[in-house]
Amino acid sequence: MASRLATWLVVALVVVAGLEILTAARVYGSRISPQDWEGVDNLIDDDMPLWTDPAWLRPAARQHLTAARSDVSVGAPDLMGWPRFRVLSLAGTPAWSATLRRELGDDRVPQVHEEHIVGGLALRTYDRPDVPIRLDDLVAHRRRLSPEAFTSLRQSTCRRHGDGWRCGRKAEPVATVSFRVVEVTFQPRHCLALEFDQPATIELNIADMQLGDSLRGHVGLADFNARLRTDAPTVVRLSVAGDTVMQRNFTDDEGWAAFVVHTVPQVADVRVQIERPDHLTWHRGKARDRPRPVVCFELRSLGEARP
Repeated sequence: MASRLATWLVVALVVVAGLEILTAARVYGSRISPQDWEGVDNLIDDDMPLWTDPAWLRPAARQHLTAARSDVSVGAPDLMGWPRFRVLSLAGTPAWSATLRRELGDDRVPQVHEEHIVGGLALRTYDRPDVPIRLDDLVAHRRRLSPEAFTSLRQSTCRRHGDGWRCGRKAEPVATVSFRVVEVTFQPRHCLALEFDQPATIELNIADMQLGDSLRGHVGLADFNARLRTDAPTVVRLSVAGDTVMQRNFTDDEGWAAFVVHTVPQVADVRVQIERPDHLTWHRGKARDRPRPVVCFELRSLGEARP
């Protein structure tokens, strides 16, 4: 009886939250005209990242703005590594928010370089001239990656399958690995998605990665709702030039969890091991095989530009 009541309470909370979002979208959305969208679109003539806040404004932005559909805007891991970026928000709302602060990675509010109020929309360009830039990332090495899978019994090969890899034998699959856009805490993220069929470790060897002052990355579980299920932690190990520089457990309720490892500027081999000690997911106290949680992983090298 208690578990049933708890389930209904969760459902009620989800419904109320959904109604609040829909109400806000309807009220504020009615203040935005097609001319407003056209005016904003005419102001953007480059490939600078465009971030949209609040979240419910993103679908409309992608529908009306070319910049909102670009690779640098859809699925970006965060706002780190960009010395200049744009934020689209509602006119009359605060220029900076807690959500943007989390995406930036620190508490410093960047300087507003330019601001345009177009009807019900506000388009602001922010400057961070002192921020380290992106030197290299996991996506840039996708063509040369050869993932390997390790279970308690054997090492399994990962074979190319479309744009990704399938690890293990057909009769005994281990994992599916691919680069794609995954929803983590209601935000699309472009990452290496790993779906495990059994407890295993996936190893990635990144040859000749350009390192700067730090390696920054994220780990998250796709489409995770902590109120409805619980999953085993994900273990990530990171090695640079053969030396282990990080081993950390990421729990399912951390959301899009960031990590930073300080490095020395050089070109070096980087090894990443992503372990799922248990591939099950728990719903209302019962372990189930499906749906399997998808681990979303991204990694970038940040530092000063070198001549």
